[in-house]
Amino acid sequence: MQNKVNILQISVRADIGGGPEHLYNLVKGSTQKFNYFIAAPNDKPYLELFRSLVGNDNIIIIPHRKFRVSAFLSLREFIKKNNISIIHSHGKGAGIYGRLLALITGKRSIHTLHGFHIGKYNLLQKQLYFFIERILSIFSQKIIAVSEGEKKHILESNICSESKILVIENGIKIPDQFISQENFNQTPKKLMHLTRFDYQKNTSQLISICNELKERKELNNFQFNIYGEGEEFEAFKQQIIDLELENSIILKGADPNAREKLVEGFCYISTSRWEGLPISLLEAFAVGLPVICSDTTGNNDLVKNNFNGYLYDISDPSQAVDYLLNLSADQELWSKLSTNARDFVTNNYSLEKMISKIEQVYDN
Repeated sequence: MQNKVNILQISVRADIGGGPEHLYNLVKGSTQKFNYFIAAPNDKPYLELFRSLVGNDNIIIIPHRKFRVSAFLSLREFIKKNNISIIHSHGKGAGIYGRLLALITGKRSIHTLHGFHIGKYNLLQKQLYFFIERILSIFSQKIIAVSEGEKKHILESNICSESKILVIENGIKIPDQFISQENFNQTPKKLMHLTRFDYQKNTSQLISICNELKERKELNNFQFNIYGEGEEFEAFKQQIIDLELENSIILKGADPNAREKLVEGFCYISTSRWEGLPISLLEAFAVGLPVICSDTTGNNDLVKNNFNGYLYDISDPSQAVDYLLNLSADQELWSKLSTNARDFVTNNYSLEKMISKIEQVYDN
């Protein structure tokens, strides 16, 4: 019998987010010819979910979004002890660990970007980041981009040659649930939003959208249901109180069942400044929710105007309101976008297709 290949997956976050969800789905859905080991922080909820998949002995704890020499040395010993053959890093921080470990251990390195998280960097910081990525890419056998837009950014930034890049788009498990046509008749209509309260996700723009709806005397017809937590949560919560928007913006917190709640919505809203390939949009499509989102990398790889949703100029949130009001006034249009959304993700973004492509990289 052929020995199984031991693969170490590295992520520097295990809190709620698309990256940890991607990793969880990859390991859970993978075939039995690989043994998985996971390096991740002691974050909720995903560390325990990872442990449920691979067992405690196959887990090593690393710091949350920090590089530590002590963690690096522990990982090197973990790789040696467990006869790891492939190191697959996920995201910017994990990529530093993964590629340097590949350099000193001689193991194969696969790196998945999951987006360029440099929106708050100044010019010097951006140049330094690209320089480091160019050096680290030398030690990567393959770099996986999760969208064509992300691949374009890699090439424009001269991080590596095109021959080293593979586009493997995120995939999800298609649920059995589908929104009801009665959701169109909701009073108020529920606008769904799964987020992490930080600069990238730009959730505070929902307040601008609320204010625009209020000016048009339409606010009472909608209710924003926001699931998630993060560093900007308390400031956002205080804004809602100060502006007396508590009846229009409902903060649901970090609900582990948030994805199951999407089926209750009228449409999905995303305000992100950038994405890799957003799993939350795929999950919204999968239950038939039309999407109104910012026209940014990742989002515009998925959303096509008047087909499965609408893209608005992130500098002009009033456009989002225009699209929202048009959609809420036309049930035939809403139904068309809903059906297209479900068909689009079912035909193109299944979890099985994603896993198969990644396993082919491991096998090569």
